[in-house]
Amino acid sequence: SSSSSQASPSTTPTAAAGTAAMLEPEVQQHDGPLWMDDDTALSMRQLLLPKAMDSIEELTRSLTDAVGLQLLLTVDINVGSINGDVGSGGDDATALLHESRIDDEDRLSMVQDLWDADSNLPEVRFTEDELGVSMREAKAKYDLETFRKWKRANKKRKSNRNSNS
Repeated sequence: SSSSSQASPSTTPTAAAGTAAMLEPEVQQHDGPLWMDDDTALSMRQLLLPKAMDSIEELTRSLTDAVGLQLLLTVDINVGSINGDVGSGGDDATALLHESRIDDEDRLSMVQDLWDADSNLPEVRFTEDELGVSMREAKAKYDLETFRKWKRANKKRKSNRNSNS
C-alpha cells in the first residue's frame, strides 16, 4: 500500500553515501579495475585510448571553430586584436579599435571556410551532370555532408552562370 511508494532505505542518497563510504577502503586497495582482470583491462586500454585521443583532437578543433565563429559573429570585431597588433593600451589601441572592421561579406566567406575546413571528407568535385540533377535526386543519392557540398557547388554554379549572363 503506502509503503510501496516510498524509497527503500538502501536507495536513498544518505544510504548510498554510507555504502560508498563503507566500500571506499576496499576500492582504494586495488590498483586496477575491479570488474576485469589485468589483461582485459590492458586490451581495453589499447582499444579505447586511440579513440579517446581522437576525441580530444576533435573537441579541440570544435573549440577552435567555436571561438573563431564567436569572433566572426561579434559585431565590433577588431582585426588588429585578432592578429595581436593591439598595443598595451593608450591612444594606439583606441585608434586601432576604430580602424579596421570586418564587413559582412568577408564574415560570411570566413564562416563558409570554417564550415568547409571542419569537414573531414576529402574535397568533392561534382561533374556538370551531377550538378544538373534535381535537388530531390541529389538528396536521395548523397549522404548529408556530400549533399550539403553538392548544394553549395550547385548554388555557386548558378551564381556564376547568372554573373556571366
